[in-house]
Amino acid sequence: MGGAAAQSELHQSWKTYLDGLSGKCAALQGPMVQAGKGRVADDEALRADFARMNDQYKDTPATGGNTGKP
Repeated sequence: MGGAAAQSELHQSWKTYLDGLSGKCAALQGPMVQAGKGRVADDEALRADFARMNDQYKDTPATGGNTGKP
């Protein structure tokens, strides 16, 4: 019956480990979600900045290259 006792001890060891890991993951979930939301906000602000630059410079003529003369 030593095998059953060893198996039970191993099971309890893994259960304790996984319960602790689950708790750590749950504790990190909130901060990670908030960090992700902040990152999205930063990305949206960056997109808006580029859109403003595109609006400002969209009619700027190209320099060099084709002058339109044959």
